[in-house]
Amino acid sequence: MKNDDRLPILTFVLGEQHFALRIEDVVEVAAMVALTAISGTQAAVLGAANRHGEVLPMLDMRQVIGLSPLQVDDDTLFIVARRGTHLVGLVVDLILQVEYANPRQIDRRATGHHVSGVVSDDRWLIQLLDVHALLQTFLPESVMIEGET
Repeated sequence: MKNDDRLPILTFVLGEQHFALRIEDVVEVAAMVALTAISGTQAAVLGAANRHGEVLPMLDMRQVIGLSPLQVDDDTLFIVARRGTHLVGLVVDLILQVEYANPRQIDRRATGHHVSGVVSDDRWLIQLLDVHALLQTFLPESVMIEGET
């Protein structure tokens, strides 16, 4: 199978588990910046950052999947993900690399709250995250601003 027929995904680690985002949902990987607390949000929402003059809500992905909070410092990296016009920063333990998944090998039966499918490779299972589901769960007001559902 040619790489053109494969789905590029950015892989990363949370605890002992492997996750990924479709490259089409990834804007960039960036170093941690100063955060401002957002009152009335869930614990997984770390706050908001100023990204090139735009408000960027930041999610601690460890808390999203039920792990203990990440100790965030200046060396922490995060992924800027996009769904439509909505951006969100996803703070993860470790960013790995871009992999190429065979779309026919994505098990869509193995889905969860924020997981759209699971890819099995020779080493581990990789859970594909659904950025839209994350936004709807943790930042529903931002999704509803423009009427997206």
